Amino acid sequence: MILRRTNTDYRMPNIKSGFSSFTFKALLTLLNNVIDKLTANALLFPALPVSLVALQTMATKFSTAISNAIKGSEAARAERDEQAVEVKKALLATAEYVRMLALGNAAVLTKSGFELMKQPVPVGQVGTPLMKAARMTGLEGQLELLWTSEPGAYSYQGFQSETDPTLPGVVWTPILATTKTRAKVNGLVPYKAYWFCVQALGADGAGAKSDPMVGRAA
Repeated sequence: MILRRTNTDYRMPNIKSGFSSFTFKALLTLLNNVIDKLTANALLFPALPVSLVALQTMATKFSTAISNAIKGSEAARAERDEQAVEVKKALLATAEYVRMLALGNAAVLTKSGFELMKQPVPVGQVGTPLMKAARMTGLEGQLELLWTSEPGAYSYQGFQSETDPTLPGVVWTPILATTKTRAKVNGLVPYKAYWFCVQALGADGAGAKSDPMVGRAA
């Protein structure tokens, strides 16, 4: 079976909301950036779960807590940690609100101050493989085909013809489907000439067939 993927596999635009790996300063920077962007685009976000005034107060307290914790007491560090938890909760609630409001609209998401998640880049028309070999294996009636891999290819189809493809009326018969870049062909008449080619299958369907290669089995 040949599995295909389509461009619908790619996600809608979204914003990052994982802050567990953020340093305290990075978290404060994000909070201030969100405040600045939401303030500048207040009409786009009319019903914030945490008000801009509350966010600004939180930013001021968090900044002070970070400063106090530098070479400070254990209590000062505990206060900083508690403030960081509250900041993360406020940012998560705000991010969820922004997502629901934007409905995947990247232009709206970018005006919230949160960073956009990177989107997978869809692969366009997949390239054309190059046949590398059609060689005997030592078994009667068997050949091994080898070809190059193509970026974005999910699988490959192989074809066989008993007619020289330089002549008119050539017919290509499908003989294999694989995710690898090699395959064995059986049931061939020993020393008879056969021509083989392959094509890659990617997100946008099948690419062009490769240039053919002749082979003879033992």
